[in-house]
Amino acid sequence: MTQVPGGPPPAGWYPDPTPPQSGGPPLLRWWDGTRWTAHVETVPGAVPAWAGPAPARPQGPTTPDGQPLAGWWQRVAASVLDSLILGLPANLLTLPWQLRMQLDLQDLVDEPLSADEFLDGLVGILQSNLPAFLVPSLLGLAYMGVLLRWKGATVGKMALGIAVRLREQPGQLPWSAIAIRLIVYPALTTVLMLIALFSGSLALGLTLLLVALLLSWADVLLPLVDPKRQAIHDKLAGTNVVRTRR
Repeated sequence: MTQVPGGPPPAGWYPDPTPPQSGGPPLLRWWDGTRWTAHVETVPGAVPAWAGPAPARPQGPTTPDGQPLAGWWQRVAASVLDSLILGLPANLLTLPWQLRMQLDLQDLVDEPLSADEFLDGLVGILQSNLPAFLVPSLLGLAYMGVLLRWKGATVGKMALGIAVRLREQPGQLPWSAIAIRLIVYPALTTVLMLIALFSGSLALGLTLLLVALLLSWADVLLPLVDPKRQAIHDKLAGTNVVRTRR
């Protein structure tokens, strides 16, 4: 690309040295201090190349190469939409276990039991109906894994105009990052809950369930306060959720 006389300027938004397409508006391209990146912004009336930084850069945090990060509510709304999309097939596939679990729970409530007996019965019902929880999890892994690799975003994220990418560089997500986002961190809470169900100790089981719940909520809420807007699984995978449109 075009080299700057006298040395490269600092990182920032500059008029794109690549001529715009016929009839297209002038563009600004992010210069990371050493090279041009793939991120551009449409700015009517852009000044000649290298006349100085663009006057209007998008506000808010970005990736190191200048792509704006998604907001917390965008991430939440996308997750809710994905849950609705997955809800129908997951419920259809697990309907037999759901019906049996409801009948077992009704029988448990109708019996005159002590608190300990009730909790023991509840754990037994959950253990015998594990497919009701495992099938939706496996379906979600397949749905998110394929779409993140193919499009960089689930249907919910695409609808909200956001996507997942490596923080340090754009491009297709590697399977390793997808696996960490979808399996490694969630597996920790899943293992804790399974140990809680099969531990045989009520105190240990409740403690592990509480820890799993706190970890899940910490993962959801961390982007609200993190300057890089990363959840725990983002930090482990080295990813960011970014905006793909204004």
